[in-house]
Amino acid sequence: MLRGCIMLCLVSLPALAGVTLVTERLGQTSKVFVEGNKARLETSRAGHPVTLLFDGDAQKLTLLDDTARTFRVVDALNAQAPHVADADARMKAALANMPPDQRKMIEERMGASGNPGAASAPAAPAPISYQKLGETKRIAGFSCTTYREIQNEKPKAEGCFITWAAAGLTPDDFQALKSLGEFTRRKLGTAAGGDESLAAFSTAPGIPAERNAFEADGRPATSQRLISLSKGHVTADKFEIPAGYAQQGR
Repeated sequence: MLRGCIMLCLVSLPALAGVTLVTERLGQTSKVFVEGNKARLETSRAGHPVTLLFDGDAQKLTLLDDTARTFRVVDALNAQAPHVADADARMKAALANMPPDQRKMIEERMGASGNPGAASAPAAPAPISYQKLGETKRIAGFSCTTYREIQNEKPKAEGCFITWAAAGLTPDDFQALKSLGEFTRRKLGTAAGGDESLAAFSTAPGIPAERNAFEADGRPATSQRLISLSKGHVTADKFEIPAGYAQQGR
């Protein structure tokens, strides 16, 4: 799932509100910090903390191992077509050398790719539409309304969404998550993986306070629930590599 990217020419973005989300999934608590075009995702595997830093302007993804005090960077390994094969080998070696919990975390977060070194990016996933179900709930201190997600004419998930107005936010406040989703699909070779839900923020009816995903055959899959949502400036150090961390192989 690790592949580099070509630097993108990005237009200037408006000043956006900083946002912090805390969610629970599979018994694990995760935190997401977003400010402008930067994002930080904190989670853990078997008690082992793992942190992802994403800079949408630099098109760079950094994996922090807070236990070992090390980091790995994903940026432009395959930016030039003649070096795709070499990038492939380095990417596979990097995955192979990662501790199992880190490798699993990345694969689950962004979707695994059978051929991560492919020169061309996979096709964009089919768009998701939202069918209003109408039930109202209160989660994490916010009122939310239930919707069914439809993709390829099939139910993909059901969730309860806090309207943008009620949250006092807009899709632009989550530009970094959209950029991260596009990065993983276009540059890391993932198709309909975990990045899809990140990119879908811009078209969702609001912020998912609860989301219950379905398997392809309609059986329940994973569930995620919002624990807290807060607005406010996220300090720059949240998006920086801590002092004293050593870089591992690319």
